[in-house]
Amino acid sequence: MTRSPRSAAGFLVKVYLSTSALRHLWPATEPCSVGDELYARTCDALQVAWPGELETYLALAREAASGASPIVLELACGTGRVALPMADAGCDVWAVDRSAAMLEIARTKRPAENPRWIQGDMRSVEIDGHADLAIIAAQSFQFMLTAADQLATLANIHRHLRVGGRLAVHVELAGRDWLAGLPEVAPAPADRLTASLRDSTTGAEWQSRYAWSLDRLAEVVTFHVDWLRIADGQVVEHLRQEEMSLKVIGVIEMEHVLLRAGFDVVERREWVGGTSGSHDARQLLWIARPGESQ
Repeated sequence: MTRSPRSAAGFLVKVYLSTSALRHLWPATEPCSVGDELYARTCDALQVAWPGELETYLALAREAASGASPIVLELACGTGRVALPMADAGCDVWAVDRSAAMLEIARTKRPAENPRWIQGDMRSVEIDGHADLAIIAAQSFQFMLTAADQLATLANIHRHLRVGGRLAVHVELAGRDWLAGLPEVAPAPADRLTASLRDSTTGAEWQSRYAWSLDRLAEVVTFHVDWLRIADGQVVEHLRQEEMSLKVIGVIEMEHVLLRAGFDVVERREWVGGTSGSHDARQLLWIARPGESQ
């Protein structure tokens, strides 16, 4: 089955925007594979957004900064989809990502000091200073598959927020119908969905063949993909990418892990519309602040 980049975006968005988050689960010394570098270079080919997303982050940053120039910490920043417009709006942005490939592309867009591009692990990165707002956008938090990794990430954010700061975490609550339709074992590459994407560096045309599978007991979905480079209508190169998994996080589970990490939940908003991994998914933005007793 072939889909255009626009119609395929819903199925790919979790992984394309969150590929960098998965690097937080890999050893720091492990180099990116050719397939992973290609993934970074095709990331911007998918136009994804949620209504009012950037405006919401900017309003939260300004409110938390109380009139000063906001300092924003974004984890799993990717190629700068959120960090760049936040910097353009007057925020000082610390943009953290584990992926050297993602950050290389981000730096070509903005080599100047703002945003400040930082390679690091969201669970343990150390930055000298405290932010007014911390952001984990585009469901990237869901690549933290265990409670231990989720707690480590939130605890690290807690250490980097000033008193009165805010945390904004975008989580997709996957639709039941979509989850129910996922197989336990992914189909063979020839039987998967496809999308055509262009390499932003070389201009080469690639076709991705992708599928999701679901571990129902662990509530973890896994994304499977390989790449075919097309020239003159013929396949001239084949690359396989590492499988990637993300956790299905429910409302009670998310609220619990925030509380365990020392945060008070301020608000839970829901975005209607925009790019989604499934037609019946809910897009939830969790807004929290460090607890008063912390």
